[in-house]
Amino acid sequence: MIPDIREIRNKVLELYNRLNFLLEKKEINFEKTQPGSPLLKSVMVDTSRNIVDQFALYMIKDEELDKEIQDLRDNLLVWVKYYNEEVKRLGKYNDLLMIEFLKNELNWKWREIDDYLHYSEGGSRKKYYRYLKKRN
Repeated sequence: MIPDIREIRNKVLELYNRLNFLLEKKEINFEKTQPGSPLLKSVMVDTSRNIVDQFALYMIKDEELDKEIQDLRDNLLVWVKYYNEEVKRLGKYNDLLMIEFLKNELNWKWREIDDYLHYSEGGSRKKYYRYLKKRN
C-alpha cells in the first residue's frame, strides 16, 4: 500500500525526532568523557582490582550509536525525497488536494497559498470553498 502525504510527513517527523534523540545521546556520552566533567571517572577500580577504562567504554557505545545514526540518516533522506516528490506531484496534478494540504497540514494562510500557486488574491479560497460546497 502506498502511504498518503500525511503518513509520509508523520514518518519523516518520527525519523527526525529519533535522529535528534540519538544525537543528544551521543553528545551526552561525549561529555562524560571530557576532562572536568562531573560524571567523569577516568579510571575506576572494582572490587576484583580490575581497571575499567571509562573512555573506552563510552567510545564503544558511540560506535554502536554511529552505525544507528548513519542508518537513520540514510532512511530519513529517502523519506524526505519521497515526501518532496509527492508534494510536487500533488501540486502538478491536483490543485484542490494541494490547497487542502497547504491549508490543513502546513497551516498556511490563504494569501500564502495564493502566492505559492500563483492565483489571484482569494482565488484558492474560492476554489476550495466551491469544492466543499459541491462535495456536500
